[in-house]
Amino acid sequence: SYTVDGNAIIVKPANDTKSARAFWGMQRTLVDNLVVGVTEGYTKTLNITGVGYRANSQGKTLKLQLGY
Repeated sequence: SYTVDGNAIIVKPANDTKSARAFWGMQRTLVDNLVVGVTEGYTKTLNITGVGYRANSQGKTLKLQLGY
């Protein structure tokens, strides 16, 4: 079950079974990911190391030259 208390969203398991606790953990993580995605957005950092690798950004397009 979900409860909104001020600025917090509280997720509680339906009962005390093992499967309910596993489902509760997954739901808590999904709610956390939703909140982080809405407030901070999604970012991905790429580290390119080595000889012959190049990356260019053109607007919203990322062009990678990897190897040959």
